[in-house]
Amino acid sequence: MKITRRGARADNGPSSIELKSLKISISNGEIVLRDHDVSDFVTKAHYNYTMNLSLKEFGSIIDALASVQGDDKNIVGSYLGSAKLKELLQLVKIAIEP
Repeated sequence: MKITRRGARADNGPSSIELKSLKISISNGEIVLRDHDVSDFVTKAHYNYTMNLSLKEFGSIIDALASVQGDDKNIVGSYLGSAKLKELLQLVKIAIEP
């Protein structure tokens, strides 16, 4: 996962970090993304990152994936169609089971 930021008042261009050891879990109805010992955008400091994604936000991601067009549609379709079909079917099963 790549995180990019820009200054809200003093825009000195984008700064980015890569979360390379991302761990993803579910806790209390939220998707939790964690990485540790990540270098700061600018300094030599290191931080632990935790991001909580609500199921509503996850639903918005599904909506965005379902509405892709053009080249993005080919990229998303080829990835989801081959690598993640089993997982997508498991999500459908969870959604329709009482």
